[in-house]
Amino acid sequence: MSHGTTPLRAFLLVTLALTLATFVSGCAGVSLPDDGTPDFIRGEILHTYYDGRTDDLLTGGLGSAGLAKTTPPDFADQAHPTAAELRTRAIYANYRALVDMTPGGGYGTLYGPAVGIGGVGMIAGHEYLALADSGGGAASP
Repeated sequence: MSHGTTPLRAFLLVTLALTLATFVSGCAGVSLPDDGTPDFIRGEILHTYYDGRTDDLLTGGLGSAGLAKTTPPDFADQAHPTAAELRTRAIYANYRALVDMTPGGGYGTLYGPAVGIGGVGMIAGHEYLALADSGGGAASP
């Protein structure tokens, strides 16, 4: 790792590189309709822009402090959580499943969304969600 690269940043860069490599290699021989969408995409492509202040790509609006909390984010209506609330809870659960979220484990000092940027770790950006289907008609393992 280069000087200034945190373990989390290195992990995210490797994950992004592998995702892009998988996508590009999976596109070999894929035909593109007139709109440029690969033929394995089914239905519409959902696009959401996160402003990095009220919600974001990296922390689901929790910021580094919200991710460090020991209790997951709550739902306004426990019986009917919104898609945004489910997304935030999934981001929270995935961070906690992958890394030690305690200060003693290095969170907030050695790694984490706010390390090296001097903020709360909320990153603005675009999120695209789509269903990819090989068209084979059988469930993949």
